Amino acid sequence: MNMRQLSRAARLILGIVFLLSSIPKLREPQAFLDNVYGYQLVQPKMGILIASVLPWLELIIAINLLVGVFVGGSLVVAVVLGAIFTFANASAIIHGLSISCGCFGNSGSSSPINWTTLVISAGIGLIAFLGLIWQVTARTNPPSIQSSV
Repeated sequence: MNMRQLSRAARLILGIVFLLSSIPKLREPQAFLDNVYGYQLVQPKMGILIASVLPWLELIIAINLLVGVFVGGSLVVAVVLGAIFTFANASAIIHGLSISCGCFGNSGSSSPINWTTLVISAGIGLIAFLGLIWQVTARTNPPSIQSSV
């Protein structure tokens, strides 16, 4: 696979993940707010802001990545979100919180956050980071036209 194909694969994977993640949160905002509070990382007003903005941000990132617009910026935001998700999940594990991650709403797994959850959230950040590198590399090294001489 060349850089352009790798970048496209990362875009599609992340686009689908963020799309599937955003929809249940938008359908059940109170349940998602409860998930945010469960992490015990933010004050109530910040929790409301996160629960109000994050699902829409995930949806916008998903649409951008799937359609192929604002890809670079969307990948940067996805890297940041992956890091935040990883930090939040690591914090929950370290503090022994028995909470569901709320990653895909309450319809997903209700099992408590564990090392698998942490690896998945880190994987999202890693795929976004690699996608960004591949995107930049594909742009700086455009395909060359070879002469048929």
